[in-house]
Amino acid sequence: MGRGSATVAAIAAYLALAAGMLPWAAKPGPELTGLIPFFVAGVLVAELATSFLLFSAFSERRTWPLLLLGCGYLYSGLMSIPHLLTFPGAILTGRSVIGTAQSTAWIFITWILGYALATALAVVLEARFPAARVRPSGVRQAILWGCLAAGAAVILLSVIATAGIDHLPALLAGGQWTALNITLNNLAVAILGGAVLVILTRLRHADELYLWLALALTAIAAANILSGAGGGRYTLGWTLGRLSWVVSASVLFLYFMRQAARQRWQLAETNERLEQRVAVRTADLQSANDELAKAVNERELLLREVYHRVKNNLQLVDSLLGFQWARTGQSEARAALEDVRRRVNALGLVHQQLMQSPNITTLDLRTFLHTLAANLTTASGGGTEVVVASDPEPMPVNLDFAVPLGLLVTELASATLGRVTGAGRVEISLRTDAAGIVKLTVTQPQSQEGEAAAGMDKRIVNALVAQLQGRMDVSDCGSIVAVVMPYPEAQA
Repeated sequence: MGRGSATVAAIAAYLALAAGMLPWAAKPGPELTGLIPFFVAGVLVAELATSFLLFSAFSERRTWPLLLLGCGYLYSGLMSIPHLLTFPGAILTGRSVIGTAQSTAWIFITWILGYALATALAVVLEARFPAARVRPSGVRQAILWGCLAAGAAVILLSVIATAGIDHLPALLAGGQWTALNITLNNLAVAILGGAVLVILTRLRHADELYLWLALALTAIAAANILSGAGGGRYTLGWTLGRLSWVVSASVLFLYFMRQAARQRWQLAETNERLEQRVAVRTADLQSANDELAKAVNERELLLREVYHRVKNNLQLVDSLLGFQWARTGQSEARAALEDVRRRVNALGLVHQQLMQSPNITTLDLRTFLHTLAANLTTASGGGTEVVVASDPEPMPVNLDFAVPLGLLVTELASATLGRVTGAGRVEISLRTDAAGIVKLTVTQPQSQEGEAAAGMDKRIVNALVAQLQGRMDVSDCGSIVAVVMPYPEAQA
């Protein structure tokens, strides 16, 4: 069953129930002294709360009908207060706080007529001009003026019904309704019935709020039909009419509570779906992370294996060069083979350091230089000692930087090895500054020719310095060679 059909069924059931009570409406009922305070309290709380919720909905949607409905419910809630104050015996025993019994009748008639006109106008505007909107900047001002208008109408009508009651025609005579009272009451019922008809024919598929409003208008119309059929106060119809009005006042409030509960349920359902999706996504990410970690581990193992094989191959080349060196009798050829062996040894040492490094892509340059210096010292046969004097902090570098630097140090140190008389000492110093500049200094003893750097292959050295993007300076005597180059991390 659709929403419109359900509303029609509810309205039909309510009217049938009210019609079933009409034969007993004129029968005298018990004079319940607490009925009016209960009736006023119920209407006041429900309709003030509903008006607040309607104004909140208007702030979001900015439609004129919602503003009129909010003003209508605010007006109706406030009118219950003068009704309580003027009703005899509601607060003070046997008399009213202000006004007379006629004041109560006039306040009640203007109450129902004002509410009926406001709600009917809102329904007509929604049916004819559903797209009419208030500017966002004018929402607060519209609510303020609407509240002031509703409050001013309540005060003005209350003053007229109390202070000016002597100038108004009677609506109550001998405890019974006058013809004018019945006419005005029937007019209000007709306006309410017309608004319900417009909702069911024009707004059946519009906002659900108006279907609930149709039920509220039906309940208050039934209240006035029963009250009018009762003919006076404290009849069965009059009593049932007050109870029906409380039901009417609560309908839209229940609608908003239902909306809030539905939104809360939808939010909980959405959160549950999101949590499930997050859990699935987390599991997928964890699985992907596990696969990635596995791939990284496999990559590291492969790289270490590659470095190990390269090192072994370089050791094999070094052994072959050693065999060739042993079979060569010429001193120059033996010296050339020895230089090649030192270079191969430097290359193999780089791959060995990478293979042993915790980070497979970088090695500590200082550790590498210390090991290289020890190997060069061993290669000199003890004639020349190669030592490293550098900062204690580690210097991580990649393969592209370590290889040319290791070859450069090998070339500079080899210029002295075997070419000095007696014991010698080659000092290698490595310093970095805050600007990311690396300074390599190789201090060598002078050779027999008087220049320590005379034995180096300048073409190889210059090519290595260029590869490192550095600049080389040689002292006058050639005993100190300094190379300044950028640190690879500073270039990134």
